[in-house]
Amino acid sequence: MKKPKFSIVIALAPWRDAEIRSSIRRLKYPKSRYEVIIIKGLNVPDNRNEGVKRANGDIIVFLDDDGIIEPDYLNKLDAFLSAHPEVDIVGGPQLNPPGEGLFAQISGYALGSSFGAFGINKRYKKVPENLSADSNYISGANFISKKKVFYKLSFDREIYPADDVNFINEARENSFKVAYSPDIVIYHRRRATFNGLVQQIFDYGRARTNLHVLKHTIYKPFFLIPSLFIIYLLILPFIISLSLLFAMPLIFYFSLSILMALYESIMNKEVFAFPILPGIFFAIHISYGLGLIYGLFRNIFKLKSTN
Repeated sequence: MKKPKFSIVIALAPWRDAEIRSSIRRLKYPKSRYEVIIIKGLNVPDNRNEGVKRANGDIIVFLDDDGIIEPDYLNKLDAFLSAHPEVDIVGGPQLNPPGEGLFAQISGYALGSSFGAFGINKRYKKVPENLSADSNYISGANFISKKKVFYKLSFDREIYPADDVNFINEARENSFKVAYSPDIVIYHRRRATFNGLVQQIFDYGRARTNLHVLKHTIYKPFFLIPSLFIIYLLILPFIISLSLLFAMPLIFYFSLSILMALYESIMNKEVFAFPILPGIFFAIHISYGLGLIYGLFRNIFKLKSTN
């Protein structure tokens, strides 16, 4: 029997169900040419690594359990890899799924905004194809890699949820070619509540402080801006008495936030997004900055305790 070309690996927590199986069953791709491997466990990177070990295909497709893919997903992926055989890793955007609640939809618009999510907003919207992509373009929700890459690398169990960022950074350091295609799409469910979004973004900031990831983060200073913004807000009550000019950065921030909220509401044709987006932008920036600060202090205390 001919082995499959693609191995679809779905890593999920023990209490979750792989909802994405319903859209996988609708794939218009020969069933003999792909397999589905579901790995449940408490550590996502471990689950992904275990999925690779069980995979029979030469190309591993990592998809999030609560995503939706279109019937021609593998056809488009196959066409891309045939057109670019030199590519070792490729990913595509994770877009808002249809039928989401209003808050989930609007938080998706915020993540896709250059103001809301800075450089990594390219993960959440369609942008032009890039044959020299980095971790700003690709997330673990829609991540494809040739199996040969795993002969040298693996997902680090200590870094979740930045294990995908670390993997791509290491892949590029080892001269593997990373690409992004706007045609390889997953529709990925957003956090349905404010608290859920805040926790998600906080965890992203915290994970960025792992030493393996941090060495790359310091070369991208926009990741540090939210933490600097928090420090500014903390000292503002003490310095504003010296001069009202110290309030100008805050005025500029909220003015830009309102302008970007208007822009995103027009672009996404959602009038209700305009009054809500400024609050979501602020929550994303503060949550990320706090996560980064928390992670840095936690690492400092860990280093002290080991000395």
